[in-house]
Amino acid sequence: MGFAARALALVPAHARRLASVAAPVVAFSILVAACSPMPSNPPGARVSANAFSSHGSLPGGPTAAATSCNAASPSNPWTAHPQLREVEGRGVNVSLWMLVEGAWPIRVGQASKLIVRMTGRGALQLAAVGPNGERLRPQDGPNVHEGSDWARPGDEWGSGWTFPTAGCWTVKGRRDGNDVSVALIVLNGSKPTPGVAN
Repeated sequence: MGFAARALALVPAHARRLASVAAPVVAFSILVAACSPMPSNPPGARVSANAFSSHGSLPGGPTAAATSCNAASPSNPWTAHPQLREVEGRGVNVSLWMLVEGAWPIRVGQASKLIVRMTGRGALQLAAVGPNGERLRPQDGPNVHEGSDWARPGDEWGSGWTFPTAGCWTVKGRRDGNDVSVALIVLNGSKPTPGVAN
């Protein structure tokens, strides 16, 4: 039995009922504070061995995502704003699109905003697995976005990331038990590749 299940078993039934009543209030508060700054984790914040602690581990175990990355996910400049990159995720029964704000390609130690649109229901959880199995969560977010002119399916969130090492990073999105992954190549150095949009 996982930690969350054991903790839930210790909560009296009346407290669980109160929590179910409070959930809509919390959800409304999140919508009101959409995209407002949230407490951030330290740069390159590490996640425990269980990146999605309340819903189980990353699919494929601790290092499977990192070692299965043969190439970056498909990406193209966004037609409305060519300085931004759209990246298409891979999943079953759900879709995830990521819009990268900041320098492209992504560099080690450089702050990047990853805007995510994912289909499905419920809150979005994000975590990443690096080339050596290291785990990372966003420094900021995911923060609900009320809307934008980015026309991809699903609900939209913003998240802030700083990747600590070069190589293939698999960013996982999860909603209601459905997972989608995006493989990003993170490069060493602070200067963008010549001829590549920033």
